[in-house]
Amino acid sequence: MEEKRIGRYLVKKTLGTGAMGSVFLAEDPLIGRTVAIKTIHTRILANRADREAYYARFLREAQIVGRLRHPGIVTIHDMGQEDDTPFLVLEHVRGRDLADFLTSGRPITRSLAQELVAQMASALTAAHAEGIVHRDLKPQNVMLTEKGKIKVLDFGIARLRGMEITAAGEFLGTPTYSSPEQIMDGDVDHRSDLFSFAVLIHRFFTGQDPFAGENVRAIFLKILHERPKLADPYATLELSQADFQAVMLKALSKKPADRFQTAQEMADSFARLFSGVPRVDPDAETYVIEYETNVSRASKPKEDAQTRHIKTLRTRFHQALDNQNLMACRNLIKNLERRGASVAAEGIALKGLKTKSRKQTISGHRVSFEAALASNRLEEAQTCLSKLEGLGEGVDDLSKTLQLRKQEWEQRVYATKRRLDRTLKANDLGKARARIRELKKLGADTRDAQSAVSDLQNGKLAVARDTLKEITAAREGFAHALERSNPAEAETRLEELKRLGAPLRDEEERLALAKRELSQARRRNARALERACRRAARNGNLEEAEHSYTLLVNAEEEEAVLEPLRVLVEKTRVKWRKKRIKQLEKEFAQALDVADGDAARAAQQELAMLEADSDTYSWLLRKAAGRDPGPKPGSSRRVLVLVMGILLVATFLWFFQDKVF
Repeated sequence: MEEKRIGRYLVKKTLGTGAMGSVFLAEDPLIGRTVAIKTIHTRILANRADREAYYARFLREAQIVGRLRHPGIVTIHDMGQEDDTPFLVLEHVRGRDLADFLTSGRPITRSLAQELVAQMASALTAAHAEGIVHRDLKPQNVMLTEKGKIKVLDFGIARLRGMEITAAGEFLGTPTYSSPEQIMDGDVDHRSDLFSFAVLIHRFFTGQDPFAGENVRAIFLKILHERPKLADPYATLELSQADFQAVMLKALSKKPADRFQTAQEMADSFARLFSGVPRVDPDAETYVIEYETNVSRASKPKEDAQTRHIKTLRTRFHQALDNQNLMACRNLIKNLERRGASVAAEGIALKGLKTKSRKQTISGHRVSFEAALASNRLEEAQTCLSKLEGLGEGVDDLSKTLQLRKQEWEQRVYATKRRLDRTLKANDLGKARARIRELKKLGADTRDAQSAVSDLQNGKLAVARDTLKEITAAREGFAHALERSNPAEAETRLEELKRLGAPLRDEEERLALAKRELSQARRRNARALERACRRAARNGNLEEAEHSYTLLVNAEEEEAVLEPLRVLVEKTRVKWRKKRIKQLEKEFAQALDVADGDAARAAQQELAMLEADSDTYSWLLRKAAGRDPGPKPGSSRRVLVLVMGILLVATFLWFFQDKVF
């Protein structure tokens, strides 16, 4: 199984996958360090604008986290890009997040609560000193390590002062832990993190959310307009309920100026709370008294018809607000004002609805713009752009994108039409239709192109009939060639079928089989001819040996087989010549002895053709010419043999005379 790698890092397993990216557990093979790798899903990078935005946010996360050096903040080791997917290599934190800890049912000890507040306040102080706002503090982004230490994670949506990459109308954060100014899209600074920190502390100390709601809208309304619903801290924490509520009310103030101004100030207040010093924070004491007094006064309305009518109008207002009916909300506020009712809260809610409605409208136009752009509906995209301009939205980037897309569209249409012209000239009907489909996808006018393709199709019908006849003839010729065991002709017919574009059935397999059978037959024939050649050579049958050898040469047999047979045939030819010369010399001599001139001349001519040059042939020529031929070649040798034989017999008799006689 092939190992998965991201860059040089060896991936062990997937830790989690979200909407924007995935987190993997990996190992650095160079130093053997276990790391966490965070990537962005490529499927969300649908177009260039989105890609650049996400890349900017991803690189910003690396820049932000890379600047932070604190034991309570996750460390970044490396960054890179793999197959157009950017990734960050982060410190691997062994432990569990607070969300998992809170749902485990494990009791919250006093020491753990103190460490949580102190360590998180220290981490936030370090980040805020660098001008960094987290904007998404929640239990899922706080890790409790195996050693009981706190690690703050995911500065991926943090806002670095001076860097405005967040798109207009885009909400970044988690509803339950969002500050009022974050919901209203106002100026967000480090005090927004302190509000989220306070919500997280309340959740950790009590197990409940101070702004719980059935849906996001209900949560936002409670954060904006209602007093936090504070619960009693766990008995294990041994905290004064009144003092705890005093600190929490100050930390959860609607206005940033009324809250703690630094994380350390907030941590000091909780440290005094844990030390048991009662009501040490006079600001918190005053805030609780004033808040409770105002609530007490507001809770005693006069129960007359006017008050009941105002209550009804307020109820109808909230119903219209839930239904996002902007016109009804405006009319109800006017009615409340005519009856002298305070509409400050309703005005804020209406402003929020207007802002949200405008954001939703802008977001919808942006989505429609992107969809139209992705589908090459450039006129529709221009309409969406005009609507965005009418809403006062900055569209310079979208206008540039649309202009670039128009230029790209024109270039693609021009290039596709050029390819269409070439396919029409090449009479390629299939490719021409494909080019028309491409033009339709681009939203270009295809009437002229379709007319040209229709003309080409009408002209191709006649050509198609002729081609069909040629294909039929080629198939029949192929079959006849295989029947005659002629693979060469069959191969020619097969190439003709390919040239005509005919769909092949099993012709290639049949041709390959015929070639194999022919090759096997040739090998068998070659072996038979080789055996016949050797047998003829052994019997001295030169004519048969030469015939077999010639057939092997014509069959283009391998040189390794032909060479020994050629040597064998040559030896046979030499033996046959010597034997024939002796036979002809004998016939020549007999013809001379009986004075048969015709036989002598025939023998002499054949000897001359064989280029005979023996002494016997020379003696016979002198004799045929009437000259003194001299002693017959070989007679002296016979006399010498006879004499030596007599001497040998005499020597034998002398040596064994005593025994013989």
